[in-house]
Amino acid sequence: MNDLEKEILKTVSFYDIFDYPLTGNEIFNNLFQPTQNFSYLDIIKNLETNNTLEFDQGFYFLPNRREIVQTRKQRYLITQEKIKRHLKYIKLISRIPTVQAIFICNTLSYLNAQTDSDIDLFIITKNNKIWSTRLSAALLMKILNKRPTKTDQKNKICLSFFITEDNLNLEKLAIQNDIYFYYWISQLLPIYDPTNLQSKFSQENSWLKGHLPNFSPKVTNTRWTINKSFLKFPTVPEFIARKIQLKKMPKHLHKLSQEDNTNVIINDRVLKFHDQDKRVQIREQLFK
Repeated sequence: MNDLEKEILKTVSFYDIFDYPLTGNEIFNNLFQPTQNFSYLDIIKNLETNNTLEFDQGFYFLPNRREIVQTRKQRYLITQEKIKRHLKYIKLISRIPTVQAIFICNTLSYLNAQTDSDIDLFIITKNNKIWSTRLSAALLMKILNKRPTKTDQKNKICLSFFITEDNLNLEKLAIQNDIYFYYWISQLLPIYDPTNLQSKFSQENSWLKGHLPNFSPKVTNTRWTINKSFLKFPTVPEFIARKIQLKKMPKHLHKLSQEDNTNVIINDRVLKFHDQDKRVQIREQLFK
């Protein structure tokens, strides 16, 4: 097996963890840490003679995994419906004056959500406004019964990752060989981005090209794009919002934020509440 075959296998294997077969173009765009600058034609030629993978209906996948082709098609329809139904809630969040951009993330961003999936959002806020932004968003979703609980996460709006616009470089949040996080960043789908922060975000995270050299930022279907609105909701002062949230925040999140990892981060530039972070587990599963 040559280097390119190994890199293709690693790429397909990562997505297999999530029951997601890939097209030839997707393999090229998502090729993980290639040893040289392989062209799209190199990928296609290799796939034509590749004896490791199987092929069906335009998708490549690991042996004996043909069923995930149908899985991908089913989840595509599920995701379409989820975004369609929840766009109105995301639009409400976009009317918070301190919100600069909203991205859909995780499996929803690459149209692979399951029936029980929630709606994960990655939100960029104005500088020095991260706490008031999160409080306003959480209150809105609480009023509308869209906040996830321990027992009910299906179709809820998950507000677990905020950053400020002067803190767009996420490299410092990555762990060693953080393949899940690399793909997570590359898959972010902009829903509300009136000032094209996605472009600046991509520039700030150009280091990602060292792992995924062929990826390009996602372009959102126009029917899912939220335009800027001049109707805005008021927010509370930042120091009050911080005090309220720190007081009500579960103790285990405070404890996790003090540990030597980037799963839970609580400060004035990043609010990241991934207490069930599975990056290490996924990395070990892939390389094993």
